[in-house]
Amino acid sequence: MRTRNALMAGIVALGLGVGAQASTIFVSLKATPTADPLVFDIGVYARTDQGPTSAGGDGGISGFQFDILSTGDSKIAPVPLGPSGPNFAKVKTTFAVSASDFATQLTPQKVDGSATNGYATDLDTDLDAIAGSFADTNGSFTKTNLGQNTNNGGLGDLIATEQWQLSAAGNSDHLNVFVVGPQYYDFNNTGNNFRTNFQTVSTTGADVGGSVSTTPEPASLALLSVGALGLVRRRRTA
Repeated sequence: MRTRNALMAGIVALGLGVGAQASTIFVSLKATPTADPLVFDIGVYARTDQGPTSAGGDGGISGFQFDILSTGDSKIAPVPLGPSGPNFAKVKTTFAVSASDFATQLTPQKVDGSATNGYATDLDTDLDAIAGSFADTNGSFTKTNLGQNTNNGGLGDLIATEQWQLSAAGNSDHLNVFVVGPQYYDFNNTGNNFRTNFQTVSTTGADVGGSVSTTPEPASLALLSVGALGLVRRRRTA
């Protein structure tokens, strides 16, 4: 599952450009305890520095892929969507964005974030949550202000919530989030269905289960196009 390679190949083939306007997307994780002391809700939040640029409300987030990887080996793992069968290989995830606004909502895969999945620096062998995503693939344009606020203590809008479980009482870990293919609505970009790539990605992970030393995350990642998320969808449904 060479997610990142497939996405990059798709972008090169499509020749999608980046708008001249400065644009940054901020994606953060927030860990919230549940009734089970070992299980945590991991919220994925997003906001943008894009304000409305026209009466139509340009600038809201139109979609991206989110990958969550743990730092410690086998200290924590994503909770499976189901107890057996195909759902056991997926991560228990609840999307907060509406399916009527963002028709494509892909549940993350419960796999190791290894070089096979585009993360050669992830040297542990435990399970991570790879290739969750959402996008306005039906062209509804009904929610063009996603992330244009400082809701939730400045984190922005809740995109999705995953469940992760510590392997033993007293364990602690740190989760990093990586963003692939983020785009915002740009009603001047008629050549790419009114969507433009974010120029910069800023991410913030979350500590789970207590105070832990954190692994620094890149302040920005190479820009990819959410238009190539269709490649991920075909990969996962093949």
